Amino acid sequence: MRYALALIALVQAGLGFGTLFLAAGAHADMAGMPGMTYPVQPGFAGVSWNLALGAGLLCVALYPRLAGIWLPFYCGLTVVLGVASASDLFRGLPITGRISTHALSVTGLVLLLVVYRRRNAEVATGSADAHHHLRMGDGLW
Repeated sequence: MRYALALIALVQAGLGFGTLFLAAGAHADMAGMPGMTYPVQPGFAGVSWNLALGAGLLCVALYPRLAGIWLPFYCGLTVVLGVASASDLFRGLPITGRISTHALSVTGLVLLLVVYRRRNAEVATGSADAHHHLRMGDGLW
């Protein structure tokens, strides 16, 4: 499951990097300037979220002990994205492009929950695998 979580993390971060570098051409003159226009700012906010989500999921894939710390934040964000998507859907706004990234967030949340539960089960039973991960640096935090 950790490999699947790492894959989702890389795809999520890839969406952020792709949006940052591929979509910057149309607004390259405004990027990084004070007082950027409104349509550009939400795009960069989305880039920030995708990069942050990808980085957080990758950290959990590498260090499963962090799952308990990252889970409330990621769950909260996924709920907010779901509410925003539902609101846009009810208002009749087109959401097809965003639904795919939100589905990626839900997939990441499910994998994060699985990693969290497995990690807790390993620690609770005292399995050798859990102790091996602790010796290998998983207990850094």
